[in-house]
Amino acid sequence: MQSAISGHDRLQEIKDFFDNTVSSKAFSDSIRKASELLFRKKAVIFAGLGSSDITSGYGAGYFSNLFGLSYRVENIQDYPVIKIPKEFAGDTCVLALSVTGETAEVITYIRNFSNANYSIIAITGNPHSKLASMADITIAYTIPFSFCGINNMSTQIPALYIIEKLGREVAKLQTNNSQPDL
Repeated sequence: MQSAISGHDRLQEIKDFFDNTVSSKAFSDSIRKASELLFRKKAVIFAGLGSSDITSGYGAGYFSNLFGLSYRVENIQDYPVIKIPKEFAGDTCVLALSVTGETAEVITYIRNFSNANYSIIAITGNPHSKLASMADITIAYTIPFSFCGINNMSTQIPALYIIEKLGREVAKLQTNNSQPDL
């Protein structure tokens, strides 16, 4: 585990994310594929835990402008997938957020969606994680994990950027193509 890092180091990490990750072909390809998948869906579910849960709430709000139904599962431990009708699977995409991609509760929750044939997009700082391996599409970002004791203090700026970038790309597709029947 790393200790908390200084503000200057954090700024450099964020700059490196934009200079290296965002400008890469792999990142652009992941964004394009995820945007095309989302464009074909009628609903979006965001899920995460800890700071990723808060970021998923932002994502649900941001995407509510694009989809008839966009929501965040606020407490993944207490909201079983079986409460969501199976008929929604084909028209719904789950965006799973996890800095490490290894959080047991998130893995278990997303595995249930995967087993029910939902499309899964993972937004994670670990492209080789369990979460990434379960996803149809993984949008990975490279930023060092930062902990203060056992508390994850890793920045959510890459995840926020990815959410907004996806939203803008889906909006472009909706503008340039006939919008799917809702």
